[in-house]
Amino acid sequence: MIFSLHSRLVELWLLKINFYVIVTGSGLAGLTTRVKLLEGVLSVVLVEKAGRTGGNSIKASSGINGVPTKFQKKEDGDSLENFYSDTIRSGKDILAQDSARAIQWLPEDCGLDLSVVARLGGHSFARTHHSSGALPSGFAIVSTLQKKVQLSDKVQVFTLTRFVDFIRNDETVLGITAQNETDSKKMSLFAKNIMDQIHVHPTGFIQLKDKTSINSKSKFLCGELLRGIGGILFSSTTGKRFVNELTTRDEVTKNVLTAIVVSEEDFETAKSHIGFYMSQQLIKLREIVPDIYTSAHSFEDGIVEYNKHICNDILQRDIFGARMGSTFYFGFVTPVLNFSMGGIETNIDSQVTIRDVRGCVHGANRLGGSSLLECVVFGTRVSEHNMNKQ
Repeated sequence: MIFSLHSRLVELWLLKINFYVIVTGSGLAGLTTRVKLLEGVLSVVLVEKAGRTGGNSIKASSGINGVPTKFQKKEDGDSLENFYSDTIRSGKDILAQDSARAIQWLPEDCGLDLSVVARLGGHSFARTHHSSGALPSGFAIVSTLQKKVQLSDKVQVFTLTRFVDFIRNDETVLGITAQNETDSKKMSLFAKNIMDQIHVHPTGFIQLKDKTSINSKSKFLCGELLRGIGGILFSSTTGKRFVNELTTRDEVTKNVLTAIVVSEEDFETAKSHIGFYMSQQLIKLREIVPDIYTSAHSFEDGIVEYNKHICNDILQRDIFGARMGSTFYFGFVTPVLNFSMGGIETNIDSQVTIRDVRGCVHGANRLGGSSLLECVVFGTRVSEHNMNKQ
């Protein structure tokens, strides 16, 4: 059941009103924690500051990493060691180690389709799983877990309700204080909530009909899946490729204003993604025409050069889509702020701690497909830790 608090301030006490666990936030990490706790038949209350559940996880589109899984091609030769070496070293081995279990749980226990496997930038193998259907990965995963939670009578969800503080007895946490968001009173929390790293994603869409939208505060992300299936980046001034599209995100981001181009043939591989972007007027189907670039001839030469060097790329790309024809899908993209690493430090069981802090998972350069994975892996770990304590 989902409802909003009508009181201005409420105290939620663990056990006193039969809640074994209080979860704050309803993104994929919170949803995973709740669903896993329900497997242990524990009653749960959730506090969510927004008017609906799902958080930012619902916007993720490119998929979720996992190694080894039944959906991967065995002949590709991917392994935990390869995933570990691709992941920022500060992530230790928990994220990679638990990734296969996360991919197993979502289809087998939650009924999700994650049968399509793609290779994203910074990865040495195809290991990012997503659905073959029309829904973006984040929306598909979050909406499925939301339904599981809504069917349970052991979960109560308070929306429009912001976590304020813990209720403590010495060092023991008894519950939390939460505040209804319709109250105009603002409170500042002086916790150690400083961001350690601000992650920049290289490709956020600029509206095709309004190039001034490059200055807008929010943009749709151009999912890394489009580069993974064969999309290429061209300079909007020279009409030429300038970077290996599948290198790490920080390397791609060094080049500021670019256009992404996807062939007609590769369109079928990511039809749901491109169809959504087209509906938002962020990408469209065009033939090579002079009004796209300042130098149409340079752009056409860039297409010819790309087709010529497929499988022997001077920019060292080693996986490609179809050859580019005269008709293609394109959109203008620019780097955008995408992900923050930091906040409250935790150990590997997601506990707030003073000693043995090991809470840095991504470092400064997160791999595509690892944000949803982080939510499932650590949501699972914290729920299992709680169930083992009962």
